[in-house]
Amino acid sequence: MRQILISWLFIFSNITLLCAEGSRCICNCATPSNVFNIGLFISASTATVPAEAAIIQTSGYSIVGIGSAKYIRTNRSGATPFRFQTKDNQWWELSEDFLHVDMFGAIGDATTDNTPAIQAAIDFAAAGGQFRHGQGATIWITNGVYVSNQLTIRSGTYLTGGNRATGKGGFSAASSSGGALKAGAAIAADSFLISSAHNAKGWGINGLQLIGTGAASKSGGIKINGGGDWMITNNTLKDWGIEAITGHGTPFVVSYNMVQGLNNRPYLVSKGQPTGAIKLWGVDGTLDHNEFTGSANLDGSQSFKVSGKDLFLGAAYFRGLTLSQLSFNIYQVADAGLLHPGDFNNYISERFDTNAGHGMYLRWGGSNNIFISPKIERNSLAQNNLYDGIAVSSGGRNKFVNPTFFAGSPVGSVTYNMRYYINDTKTDYKHNFVNHYESPRVFTKPGTGYAVLGNPDAAARISFASDGPLRVTGETPDVWGNLFLKTYNAQPTTISNFLNGVPGQIITVIDDPSAGAVTKVKHGENIRLRAGTGTLTLNQDIAIQFINKGSINSPIWVQLNN
Repeated sequence: MRQILISWLFIFSNITLLCAEGSRCICNCATPSNVFNIGLFISASTATVPAEAAIIQTSGYSIVGIGSAKYIRTNRSGATPFRFQTKDNQWWELSEDFLHVDMFGAIGDATTDNTPAIQAAIDFAAAGGQFRHGQGATIWITNGVYVSNQLTIRSGTYLTGGNRATGKGGFSAASSSGGALKAGAAIAADSFLISSAHNAKGWGINGLQLIGTGAASKSGGIKINGGGDWMITNNTLKDWGIEAITGHGTPFVVSYNMVQGLNNRPYLVSKGQPTGAIKLWGVDGTLDHNEFTGSANLDGSQSFKVSGKDLFLGAAYFRGLTLSQLSFNIYQVADAGLLHPGDFNNYISERFDTNAGHGMYLRWGGSNNIFISPKIERNSLAQNNLYDGIAVSSGGRNKFVNPTFFAGSPVGSVTYNMRYYINDTKTDYKHNFVNHYESPRVFTKPGTGYAVLGNPDAAARISFASDGPLRVTGETPDVWGNLFLKTYNAQPTTISNFLNGVPGQIITVIDDPSAGAVTKVKHGENIRLRAGTGTLTLNQDIAIQFINKGSINSPIWVQLNN
């Protein structure tokens, strides 16, 4: 048996423990007269402690080697998971600054209900007191799967399971390496595994796996009830029926979490309330590098059916969120990617990859946001030609800078495409509620790929600022591709003011792209769209369709600069 000599963590440097067999430790040392060693916490009531003893050291809580800790005399009374009375009627209370849920009786065997033990650890950390360094402490949850029902986190407390790495496209071993909290069978419908106390401040949850009861679950992961200065970072949340993270506060940080949520789609749709796997509102939030991935819905682990035409559900729903910074990756989720963007927020390099519904869906509002370099990569999980990259029916004054759209990608023998890359019906010029699109880029496949900027079937159109080049770029500079241009406006007429980079050089534009090739555009060439003549005027509503009918094997980019 290998034994390792270590020094104990607290102040008595002359106390050493010989540890063997993992975390089980036995004392093999001279014990100072003021330290009394007993067995387990649960048996402490049978011990008679010498009068000169100032400290009790246990060998474990209910199992030797698990939850061992030191205790100091206290004038407080009443038995708790951190306080006991010995046979001589003396009360003793936990005196540790390094707290682990095992010290409060938790057992990470994936079976035992640890709700009282973990809640006691949180309450103990939040209370502070004479035996520790003030209010608030970190509580460790490691080395096991700890089953629990509803918990309340309080100001100044910090739950941690260690580090966890995120990765695109699923819950790998690396993404599930932190300590685990798993919902018990008694968790109530519409409740959450962890809820913050009302207006609690300065708390955190880091490096944990928070695991629900599966696709039929009606419960969620974390609920925030106001307050600020809280952090939810580096966690994995999976197998929840409803929201993985929901609530409000200011300021706050939600970063580097991997989220799978909204798995109980039938239950959520029956409620008829729009929501998201992460649903947050408030002011001055930082939501960066969060990843939405996978599905465990009732239709099967790889089934991504949407909730219906109303699309109540999304990976992210930020109605009421303002003045915040966001970035995320949405990978293979049912329904919409971003269902509501909030107002006055900055989105940076967000990515929507293989969603089943719209990439972004602004139906209930959302205005004055800036989206910098969003990437919408195909809707290969959606029904062909049914959903859009960006769909807007409400909300305005949003600015989309350098959005990139990828054409549909083959799935089996079928190629799935977005219906429209930008489908925006919000064009209230009188009140300047229109959205602005700066340098959209469309990546198409030769022969089958096509791109539509704007919705030619709707009464309202998208407005692109005039006098900007339309840039068509092939992957191979020396390869030409056939490009069809089709334009739409409120009163369809012949449009003749597309200029090929050289003033006065008119490119013929036809309304019917099936009539044949309009022109060939080489890598790096610009087609310039100008206002002032004919029927095209400054900021006129216009939708443009690009169809790549070329025989080349390399895709092309289409970029419209303002």
